[in-house]
Amino acid sequence: MDLNNIPYEEGVKELEEIIDKLENEDLSLEEAFNYFKNGIELYQYLSKRLTEVEGEIKIILKDEKGVEIEESFQMEG
Repeated sequence: MDLNNIPYEEGVKELEEIIDKLENEDLSLEEAFNYFKNGIELYQYLSKRLTEVEGEIKIILKDEKGVEIEESFQMEG
């Protein structure tokens, strides 16, 4: 699974589809394992990307003297 160019929102949608297939479809063991493996890879990518974005936001939220401003933010969803 090539994750390098997938937008975050598209990745979340794809992960939701994988979860739905695992929960609701009658899959063979091999099919279920492949969906599970792809889901784990996608989850790890999305988690890493979210952490990167949070770090970028912290960098942006510095005052004019370069002191980091402590502001919490919440992701919707």
